[in-house]
Amino acid sequence: MEMMRALKTNRYHQVLNANRSSYGTIGRRSQSGFSLVEIMVVLVVLLIGILAVVRIYPGGFLSIAHTAEMTAADALNRQQLDALKRAANQPEAIYATDASGNVVNTILPTDLSDLSVGNPILSGGDPWYYSNVNRFRNIMGETFRVPAPTSNTTVNGNVAIYPLQYGPVENVLTATSDKILVYGVGLQRTAQSSLITTGNPTGTAVLRSESEYAIDYDHLLIAFQPRLIDPSRGSNNFRQFTVSYDYYYLNGVTGAVNVQFQPNAYDPSTATVTTVITVPDVSPTPAGGLPAPVWQPIFTGLYTPDPVAAAGYTGMTIPTTPALYLGPSGAFPPAANSSFAFGIVHDSEEVSRKFRLALPGTSVEAGGVPVWSNGDPYEYAWYSRQNAGNTANVGILIFNPGAHNQSQTVGGVAQPLTARVDYKIYDNHILRDDRTVPTAAPYIVSLSVPFLKLNGDILDNLNPLNNFSTALNPYNGISRDPANTTPDVIIYNIATGVNVGTWTNVASNPGTGVLTQDNTDVVPVDQRTGVLTLNAGMVASMNLQGASLRILYQAQHDWGMQVLKASAHYREATTPTNVDFRHYYIGDGTTGGVSRIYFAPCDAGKTVEIGEFYAVGNSQPFRNQSYQITSDSAQFDSSVSPALPYIDVSSTTGGAGFSAAQTGRRVSNVQGLSVKSRVIWEDTKRWRHSDNDSVLIQAPSQ
Repeated sequence: MEMMRALKTNRYHQVLNANRSSYGTIGRRSQSGFSLVEIMVVLVVLLIGILAVVRIYPGGFLSIAHTAEMTAADALNRQQLDALKRAANQPEAIYATDASGNVVNTILPTDLSDLSVGNPILSGGDPWYYSNVNRFRNIMGETFRVPAPTSNTTVNGNVAIYPLQYGPVENVLTATSDKILVYGVGLQRTAQSSLITTGNPTGTAVLRSESEYAIDYDHLLIAFQPRLIDPSRGSNNFRQFTVSYDYYYLNGVTGAVNVQFQPNAYDPSTATVTTVITVPDVSPTPAGGLPAPVWQPIFTGLYTPDPVAAAGYTGMTIPTTPALYLGPSGAFPPAANSSFAFGIVHDSEEVSRKFRLALPGTSVEAGGVPVWSNGDPYEYAWYSRQNAGNTANVGILIFNPGAHNQSQTVGGVAQPLTARVDYKIYDNHILRDDRTVPTAAPYIVSLSVPFLKLNGDILDNLNPLNNFSTALNPYNGISRDPANTTPDVIIYNIATGVNVGTWTNVASNPGTGVLTQDNTDVVPVDQRTGVLTLNAGMVASMNLQGASLRILYQAQHDWGMQVLKASAHYREATTPTNVDFRHYYIGDGTTGGVSRIYFAPCDAGKTVEIGEFYAVGNSQPFRNQSYQITSDSAQFDSSVSPALPYIDVSSTTGGAGFSAAQTGRRVSNVQGLSVKSRVIWEDTKRWRHSDNDSVLIQAPSQ
């Protein structure tokens, strides 16, 4: 037994010593250093991890920046659409022209290309104003009731102020005219003959009121209800009317007689024709009554001698590009019962009373005082100052204070006096923010887009638009005036039209009004954040707490705002060649599909509504049907010339085409519904954009 215990004890110590030896080996190994290979492996692993983490940050920063840009774009889009929805009436159309004022119908709404010097659209002008977001700048028929007069600190008494929706606008004030057209609603048409007949032995036009006019298409004569001379009007004893119309012209290539639309000409400096007719006031008859209406030529120079020799009667100039068609021989007037189409297309014209510029050559803000007539409410003047060095004007108009309570007759119904304005947006890169002043200090407002452009900023030299003139780079203000420094930020009171502040990034006295520097706010304009800190003392002295302000500025990366809108009302064209931004063509199976209506390329992607149409084999009408015009130019219908976008009603009619058997017309009342608000900005040498589409109901057709 003792021997067995001894053997077990010896075995235990052997195992214990063996374990201790093993533990000692491990301890010694843990105390030894890492090899160079092990260190290099660890460093490589760490480096890969660090690089992976670092690579996340640029993408994250770009993602954050892109998100911020999209947020700003969405804010501007909502602001534009909200303004359109709040308006009682939307513009009738927004269209493109070249630098000579000719309508361009082939520009796609998606076209954001930049034009280069030498492009025929420019006629030698600055490509900035016809590139990317500035392709569509012409506003037709911005419509509103003449505003109620309100108090104003600049003008004695109450005045009727209206800020144009898309200002600043392009304008030049001369001693007699400006570059916009202000006019009323369309007068009621009566087609009559000026010839002596058994029923009308004098050939005199029959009119009931000043809301009507008579037109003789065969002899291109027009007549208006006379108006008696009123001494209170002084030298303004005349009325003017503006006319938009379709006219026939001879296609020199095909020999066919086609149709051209002539919009109201509102810019005397670029218009190749005039669209204004002047009618002088007249003295009463010996018995004290109203004289009979006078037939006068629609176009000056058609008749020799002129049938109206009395001083003061003037017609429009005859369009020459293309030339108005007067028949195979060109003689006028043509023979009675002529079978060919000539002159003005029947029932195509719209005649409206033109508002008179009551303060030519200057503005109220520049010290001018309009002298309003007591006997004629159709008067307006410029409130906002016109800078003689450039064509930019903030776009604030002032109207005869008595116009708001005047009525007009439309379709036999008395309505409040309504004004319409045709004008050209100065620059869609000038951003417009509407903001409300806080009711208590601090008076801080944030703009939609940060990183403002300020005088002295170096612009991207790789963008050829910035290099058009060396005087425009560095940046010198929102008016793009190569000869003068202009403000970087302009603020005005929407209610009163008063300019309440400007900021120009210059060494001395950079701010005025609410952007004046003070001890607590040395830099009221934060370029990086787009935050404006209004001068508390100036806000209080101007009583601007809670006031609505419109702020104009530009931002880096050439941000821009644009509105694309379908025309309020379309008319039918006789051929695809005659299709423009106001006309459509219906396919007949030979030229175009029988179930298709074709529109101009500038209307691609827009939404239209057909008031009523019949389909072949169907006795029931289809009413108030909405369709979207094809948007992809690759899908334009090339079976018509030129290839055009279209809508197709076959899904509604089961493939059947249009029928005129029931009413004599295949389609009635085609009107545009869609409006697109677009915001663009430049990012890494390419344009990015954010679109917001909506549908707006148009006013009834006059």
